[in-house]
Amino acid sequence: MSLEYVLLVLSVSHLSLVCIYVLVHHRHLYLGQLIVLYAVCLIAYLLGTTSEEYFDQHITYLILRRLGTLCVLIVWLISRELFVDKKKIHNAFWYFAALYLVLRTSGTYYAIVVPDTNWLMLSLTWGVSQVIMFCFIAHALYIAIVGYET
Repeated sequence: MSLEYVLLVLSVSHLSLVCIYVLVHHRHLYLGQLIVLYAVCLIAYLLGTTSEEYFDQHITYLILRRLGTLCVLIVWLISRELFVDKKKIHNAFWYFAALYLVLRTSGTYYAIVVPDTNWLMLSLTWGVSQVIMFCFIAHALYIAIVGYET
């Protein structure tokens, strides 16, 4: 049994316990539901990144990786829930979130399923999705800093 496997099992079991605890005690709160979703997406990310060689089919790998991709958006939603009083989320968030997911999914598809893809297409899909991801994380940090000061 390798160290990577042991750490994977420990991480997944810990995140599973977090999910169970939050589901038992805070399942009716929006923040509790976001935390459970975040933990599930982290579990999918861990399984998707550490177990590439165990998947015969690309679809399982792609599903796990797409769930892992949602972590960035969920962190932004958690930050907004904790630090913003005005709860309405603008439509721009949903547009950028959809664009981020589409670009990230197509970039993964081009990188894994069609490895001899044009480098420009691969660079655009991965590059633009990375910029959007960075903006979501930077904005989540900004929300937290401004919300903490007030």
